[in-house]
Amino acid sequence: MNFLLKYLIESSIIITVFYLIYIVIYNGDKNSKFNRLYLISSSLLAIIIPLLKVQILSTQEIIYPITLHQAIQLPEIIINENTAVLSTQAGFTLSQLIATVYLIGFTFFLGRLLYELFITYKYIRTYSEDSYKTNNYTLINTQGNLPTCSFFNYLFWDDSLTFNEKETNFIIKHEEGHILQNHTFDLIYLEILRIIFWFNPIMHGYKKAMLAVHEFLADEFAIANTNSQDFISLLARQVLQKYHLTLSNHFSKSQTIKRIKMIKSEKKKPTVLRWTVLVSLVIAMFYIFSCEQANEINQQDNDLTNLDESDKEALVAPMEVILGEDEIFTVVDDNPVPVSGLQAFYKYVGDNLVYPEEAVKAGIEGKVFIEFIVTKEGKISNVKCVRGISELCDSEAVKVVSNSPDWIPGEQKGNKVNVRMVMPITYQLD
Repeated sequence: MNFLLKYLIESSIIITVFYLIYIVIYNGDKNSKFNRLYLISSSLLAIIIPLLKVQILSTQEIIYPITLHQAIQLPEIIINENTAVLSTQAGFTLSQLIATVYLIGFTFFLGRLLYELFITYKYIRTYSEDSYKTNNYTLINTQGNLPTCSFFNYLFWDDSLTFNEKETNFIIKHEEGHILQNHTFDLIYLEILRIIFWFNPIMHGYKKAMLAVHEFLADEFAIANTNSQDFISLLARQVLQKYHLTLSNHFSKSQTIKRIKMIKSEKKKPTVLRWTVLVSLVIAMFYIFSCEQANEINQQDNDLTNLDESDKEALVAPMEVILGEDEIFTVVDDNPVPVSGLQAFYKYVGDNLVYPEEAVKAGIEGKVFIEFIVTKEGKISNVKCVRGISELCDSEAVKVVSNSPDWIPGEQKGNKVNVRMVMPITYQLD
């Protein structure tokens, strides 16, 4: 789950950077085909780049920092003298809470897309009798129940409105441009991305930008080899009819004014600077999110000769873990979890751990830290007390954890790995 959250965050960052560059440099450019390509390819790169991992050898030699008992710490459990679980923080972790919220949003937006597709299919079935096919599309009269629009090779025509022959030809030609250029595929693709990255408002900007580009492309198709002024007049009239207000109040606020300006503007090819910025941006995103430095390890023994025997003994095990064949991880993409779930594991500990009678009589209480390794096979091994309160309490905690059920092993980059864990157990008297 941690890997998924990390991936979503990295992809969102890349998408955001690409979109901001688009707004600053490319938005408003009459090269609509290039802009369409940019929006599609940049979003695809945002999906792919975080998945690519390339090792780059660094010339810098490093000494791994070694800290005693580095491990993933589990929530605390409190045991009283009757071995009942008084309290536990073994509910949702932060990552689980985030994942739950994400899945709720994902499900909501996925359901909305499926509903819209169902409604569209329903319209096609409902008005299919009042339709006819051409070489490029199927025209469906909507009787005023749906505005003029296109969906794949279907052209929905609002036959409740009246246009002269020239205006009708312009509008149909415009929608035909959407159909022939497969604009619906772009929108479905971006809608899927909006579902995956629903938490990122930039994705809504991506779709809005693509809709604008589609309109520019369809306009170009509609006015090809014709008088563009007639088409501009039609757009202006549609705006006035839509708002029923004066030109000065709302005409400049409409998206249509941008289409008119785009038709009147001269087409410019992307400059060398713009291409340079784009290529540099792709390289930078790849380097930041896909390249990993494989530093050379300096094996100078961390000056162990200057340490006393107790310090050496504490450091040897962690160093063997780092430099040995079977690496033990303390940070992984997906943490190990008990097969039956964390709540069931804590119930097992609460039901089986006995507060030693001698410790109760002596008034001994406090927190015991039990360290163990969840192997890549899901077994519990190397169980020991790294900080305790008494031999009886410590050994009881070690025994219970050692006999606990199997776990689902942790994963790093898709591979099952050994993971060091620490579980705090608090003995508390009534």
